[in-house]
Amino acid sequence: MKENKETTLKVIGQNIKRIRVLKNLTQEQLAERLDKSINFISLIERGESGISVSTIIDICDALQICSDELFYRLNR
Repeated sequence: MKENKETTLKVIGQNIKRIRVLKNLTQEQLAERLDKSINFISLIERGESGISVSTIIDICDALQICSDELFYRLNR
């Protein structure tokens, strides 16, 4: 179960980074949009920090995406 959670966090983090880069945003810019620290964004993108549903919603709003894009490539 722990391995599955870690894999899920890594995939979500990779998706956030990929989308952020595609939108030409730096970690700093995303952090500012979310009122979070750059370190927090870095931890999320590396899959080293869990994120709440509220933060997922905020990330989707900041990146102007639907939540499906964050969960892309997750095994069901």
